[in-house]
Amino acid sequence: MGELDLYYEIVLKIDLILQNLVVAYCYCYLVKPYMNNKRRLWAVGAAYAITMIFLKYIPYYISNFIAYFIGVAAGFAVMLLLDFKSGKVKPFQKMFLACIFFSVRWLALAVPLNVWEFMDRLLTKTIVGNGVMTQI
Repeated sequence: MGELDLYYEIVLKIDLILQNLVVAYCYCYLVKPYMNNKRRLWAVGAAYAITMIFLKYIPYYISNFIAYFIGVAAGFAVMLLLDFKSGKVKPFQKMFLACIFFSVRWLALAVPLNVWEFMDRLLTKTIVGNGVMTQI
């Protein structure tokens, strides 16, 4: 393994961790108004992030749909446990929030991808159309 490969692996691992932390923060931000215990709200995001990082490194293949479902379910379980401790349990509300986060997460990550594909097609047509580059 060359030196460049090592740097590439380090950047990939840092990107994975940062991406999971940003998504976990978004999970916390979504459920914050509905949590009774604001001090322990970060446990929801931590459960999601740790679960997703753990699932990335297990030796078995798990589809993305199942992996993200498990991550959201871990956050849901922590939300329920925190509600049980406070005495005000609203399981359907927490289930709704988990489902909304699961759906919005997929949509939020799909929008930039579609914009990127649109820009790529537009630029390719512009470059090929102006004769700057010939189409292969």
